[in-house]
Amino acid sequence: MSEFVSLLETKSDETHYGHRRRHMKALEVGPYTLSVQASEFHYCTPRVTVPVEEYTEWECALWTEERWLSVEKDPEVFDGLAVAKQWEDGESPVGGYLPTADVQALWDRLNELSDV
Repeated sequence: MSEFVSLLETKSDETHYGHRRRHMKALEVGPYTLSVQASEFHYCTPRVTVPVEEYTEWECALWTEERWLSVEKDPEVFDGLAVAKQWEDGESPVGGYLPTADVQALWDRLNELSDV
């Protein structure tokens, strides 16, 4: 199991119109907050609500206290990482269907940047 997966904790788990929506607590490292989500309501694989160990792809968002982070504005975070190709910049940048290994690489980068 990837390191970030073992850190995930459920923040809320609700049923809406027969569908389970689970939100995970965001992961924090240094100035960064990484939201890693997976449920019927997120861009993940499988796109159902199952134990976190069963997912192969995830939906992620990344921010600091000041703002959302984006591929265009934050090359020190995203350069050379596969998630950059699937990250949608915009008002609320998000990456969908990100493979577990790619999310782990992002988590590792955030840890490296926080150690500087």
